[in-house]
Amino acid sequence: MELKLVMIRMAMTYKCLSCHWCKTVPKCSDVLVDGGNAFSQCPNCGSVLVDSKKANFINAVVANIMFKIKS
Repeated sequence: MELKLVMIRMAMTYKCLSCHWCKTVPKCSDVLVDGGNAFSQCPNCGSVLVDSKKANFINAVVANIMFKIKS
């Protein structure tokens, strides 16, 4: 029986405290691009009240799958 290891990359969830926009992005590299894989301003309403935290396991898995599909 062959075992395959699956690596789930760390992901971050960004949430706007003004309009409640939310996005989870996987960590693909050490480079952070504002508006791409990091958010200092909400792309929906323009607010700078954006909270970031480590994504939970389910959101991290979904973000990694969506990243794989898009690339």
